[in-house]
Amino acid sequence: MNGGKSNYLHIFYLLVVFSACSLKTEGQFKGDSGEKEYLEIFDSLEIFEDEISGELEIEENNEFEFECIDSDNDGHGTGCEMEEDCDDYDPDVWISCGKCIDKDNDGFFTGCDGYSQRRGPDCNDAINECTNDCEDLNSNGVADCAEGTTWVRVISTEGGDEGKGIIILSDGRFAIAGSTYRDFWLLILSEDGEIESQKTLRGYDTNIANGISYVDNMIVSAGLTNSYGAGDYDVWIVRYDSNFDISWQKTIGGGARDVANSIIRTSDGNFVIAGVTESIGPQSPSRENGWIGKIDSSGRFTWKKFLGGGNEDRIHSVAECSDGSFIAVGETKSFGAIGFDAWILKISSDGNILKSEMIGGNADDRAFSVISLSTGDVVFVGSTVSHGAGKSDAWIVKMNCDGGVIWQKTIGGMEDDTALSVVENAGWERIVLSGTTRSNGDSGIDILISSINIDGELPWNTVIATNGNDRANSVSTTNHGDIVAVGSSDGFGGSSDLVIIKLHGDGKFSGECPYISNPSFELNDSSATVGTIQLSGISYGDFSFEPNSTDVSDDSYNLNNIEACPLTPI
Repeated sequence: MNGGKSNYLHIFYLLVVFSACSLKTEGQFKGDSGEKEYLEIFDSLEIFEDEISGELEIEENNEFEFECIDSDNDGHGTGCEMEEDCDDYDPDVWISCGKCIDKDNDGFFTGCDGYSQRRGPDCNDAINECTNDCEDLNSNGVADCAEGTTWVRVISTEGGDEGKGIIILSDGRFAIAGSTYRDFWLLILSEDGEIESQKTLRGYDTNIANGISYVDNMIVSAGLTNSYGAGDYDVWIVRYDSNFDISWQKTIGGGARDVANSIIRTSDGNFVIAGVTESIGPQSPSRENGWIGKIDSSGRFTWKKFLGGGNEDRIHSVAECSDGSFIAVGETKSFGAIGFDAWILKISSDGNILKSEMIGGNADDRAFSVISLSTGDVVFVGSTVSHGAGKSDAWIVKMNCDGGVIWQKTIGGMEDDTALSVVENAGWERIVLSGTTRSNGDSGIDILISSINIDGELPWNTVIATNGNDRANSVSTTNHGDIVAVGSSDGFGGSSDLVIIKLHGDGKFSGECPYISNPSFELNDSSATVGTIQLSGISYGDFSFEPNSTDVSDDSYNLNNIEACPLTPI
């Protein structure tokens, strides 16, 4: 650009000279005074040229400063030869932007020591509201701004209540699927655990919602009914609208027992359901087989398959891989060496079996829940008698979506410990499981909530124990990275009450709660062997049962909502 200005100057100079010469030729300058005016024009042009050339020389010598934006004049800034500046308002602070991490885009960084000294550190870079307020009033090692409230609540009727599945809605509220008075139950709670809505689908016999999923302000729950349908038990699928009113509900099944154990939302906005059937497959109706199917938002099946081997085979959970295929997990007695082995199936997006594996040892080993991780891998949890410290241990296995084991661990004490559900707590970069333990030293069954990092290390354990029997069937994480688990307990005065626990992301509880402890259970490597099941040995295929709409009324019960441990504001 400077060269362009110099060229324009030369052209201008030549034009003026040409004009002056023309004027002289045409006699415009007369006598000595005219000659003097002529010479003065050239002298002025020489001075003008010197001034412009000087300015151009200055601009050329200062080209670096012209392109470098450096507000605090510390030599670091945008477009400068030095590293860029994460804080261009303080000359004492400059850090390479490559070292400054701001995942939640709140203007506060981790990895920038100098920057943090002036503006304050980011206490949790997964939470936008958590910036430089690192106060830790409860001394639990977690910044208060990174925590919500913690509590234990017991929700009960007089007829027996249980939470089977929990999800977090887009506005932070909790949706729980389960049963009350043996009826199909949907419960909506606020972030503080207050009851906001409930729907109960009644029948003359047992009805249970086992799984729950959510997409586009639409909740879909799946389970079983013995009140409606064709057989002993039928699969029951219910869709609720944004006001939690029933949009539609359908049953599907044959002449024997058919159950949905879980339901997930798929990447294309539909749903996949997995469970157990005795109505179709080898040795039916006396033997259980697994089944899996995909439905659209109207409840129509895109595909549905049964799978089995002639003995007891069950599918408990399913997860979607990044390539659109599915990993289903459960247990098989048809293909294992001794007792049950964990059963791992890879199924294509259109329902065809791509791979079948068993994982286990010389005793009973089961897989109850599976999730896809943000890394693209999967984790399943369950129980193993073949490995671990006690009679049975909680079992955690990380795999890729092709079925290759990355690592496997057990958590537990000297008695029976089981993992029933698993979730990824991405903000904490950890895996959280919930289930049951008998290794806590009392006579009953207690709730177990445990966590390890994504590399299978650095465990912590939290146990919730009453004088009765307690279990956590499902676990999830809030938008702030807190942990929420739901299940049942008979230790609060009822025959069975729904219990929901909310903990910080590190498993700790704010304030005193006599039911909560943090035992040090053993974390051990597991060496379960993986075996391939030949697809030719598996019976599988389509089944012809079609969904049937059912006339049913929804109702509500009077509920007691007890703060078993007081709400502790942060």
